Amino acid sequence: MPVRAEEVYDRFDADLGAFVRSRVGDPDAADDVLQEIYLKIHSRVGTVKDDEKIAPWVFRVARNTVIDFYRSARPTEELGEVPESPPTPRTRICNWSCPGPSGT
Repeated sequence: MPVRAEEVYDRFDADLGAFVRSRVGDPDAADDVLQEIYLKIHSRVGTVKDDEKIAPWVFRVARNTVIDFYRSARPTEELGEVPESPPTPRTRICNWSCPGPSGT
């Protein structure tokens, strides 16, 4: 018999909450991650046919969702303008000893 989302919630709520809160420091962020986990479980729980496989599946969903949270929270660095290349020894010598555009 397929497992229902309500059964998963009743059975794993306390353990999932502890699992997520132990991995996500901010309580508000942990609640957001937990909500995302329950949305994923609700939409996919019908794919789990065997009751014995539900616990590993639930915690795999939780683990992957925590990983996704940290991936999305990575700071991104905006790149500024690319600096000009430093002069090479050849261009330094040429700039010093070569005549300018007017030939002098």
